[in-house]
Amino acid sequence: MKLFSSLALLGSIVSETLGHSLASRDDSVGFDPVCGSVVSSEAMDLSRSRTEQLRRNFRRDPEDIYQGPIQTYWHVLYANETDDGGYIQPEYISAQMDILNADFGPSGFSFELRNVSYLQNAPAWQLLNLTDANTVPDILAPNRVGDYRTLNIFTASAISTGGTANQTTIGVASFPNFDDAPFPELNSSVFVVHWSLPNNAGAKIPILPASSDYTFLGKNLVHEVGHWTGLYHTFQPNLTTQAECDPVNDQVNDTPAHIYIRELNSGNSSISCDVMPDTCPDIPGLDPIHNYMNYIVDKCRFEFSPGQIARQHEQMYLYRGVQAEGYNGPEDVGY
Repeated sequence: MKLFSSLALLGSIVSETLGHSLASRDDSVGFDPVCGSVVSSEAMDLSRSRTEQLRRNFRRDPEDIYQGPIQTYWHVLYANETDDGGYIQPEYISAQMDILNADFGPSGFSFELRNVSYLQNAPAWQLLNLTDANTVPDILAPNRVGDYRTLNIFTASAISTGGTANQTTIGVASFPNFDDAPFPELNSSVFVVHWSLPNNAGAKIPILPASSDYTFLGKNLVHEVGHWTGLYHTFQPNLTTQAECDPVNDQVNDTPAHIYIRELNSGNSSISCDVMPDTCPDIPGLDPIHNYMNYIVDKCRFEFSPGQIARQHEQMYLYRGVQAEGYNGPEDVGY
């Protein structure tokens, strides 16, 4: 059963979420791993209006609320039974789940891995195109488990939200308020490249030179599940380095507005996590470079803000019917 419906909102949001790529990137920086979950400011405004209306008029049968670990199903697309071929060994999945639970611990959400399935499909592993007409009926629908409150994780070597390959897109997720997506499989699913798991899941990073020592630490999945629980990018809707500062930003008061700095996301292991830029000096606050929802090297990302946690609680409760530990129901908490 769907919790709420809004076809008008859907039309403006799904096209943005699964069909928008970052523009005007500076090619002088070679490594630019980005997320495909990009939403326009117009779609964000529609979403906020809808949430405010639901908050004012909220009624729910207590039996329709789920409390407990979020049931999680992992689907490994692979070409062959090697690390570089996408065949993720159980220890990497276990390590990733440990990181996911540790990083979401302060939010009051936990995740229980119920099953891992291995799907040998070399073309889909090489490029999982989420807008291809055959992806949902051939790959997602037969393997997806549960409903909109069940987390399904799909891994592949490359992910596209358009018609061509874009190896810099390392993850995509839908948001809780997209429950009317034309493909329900996308609503309950998160997609990440396998080499973004802890220690790169033993694989080479295909878009870096073989000599590179850059190591992912599992924060990419945390970032994508952050979207799945209702968070936007901290530089939203600033999509390029030429973007103007937006005081509304990600609609969370305690994540300062900032502009994406591509150099901090370049795969350079020597990047410092102690230097706090201020790309929007006319707006209070330094850039939140330690935030999971920013784009920055994994070693610098280790926090959700209190306002983000409050937003996660409300979004998950209103739209997915999932109640976090310590959350007592929808109220205006001022995030």
